[in-house]
Amino acid sequence: MSLAIRTTMNHKDNRQEIVLASARVYENVSLDDPTPADKLPCYGFTLVRPLEGGVFPLGFEPELKKQGWSNRVTVEKTEASLLNLLTGEILSSAFTRVGKI
Repeated sequence: MSLAIRTTMNHKDNRQEIVLASARVYENVSLDDPTPADKLPCYGFTLVRPLEGGVFPLGFEPELKKQGWSNRVTVEKTEASLLNLLTGEILSSAFTRVGKI
């Protein structure tokens, strides 16, 4: 699994907050296999939440659907819900891998 996380500073609480998490999960990969990453079987997902104002730009979610990204980008309302979903995806990926061994 490859994971990328983006944060922003919450100056009021003096802490970093996660606003985006994106992952690519590669399945059945051998470390000795010379196959390039773009040729390996994989799937990806992105979780995003609004910044401090609590809203996305006007038309953001309809644009995701229009561009065909609504099945890969999940919009969450809070940092807690984003982290819960991310944890579930990671655990799901790990248990799927363990189940295949």
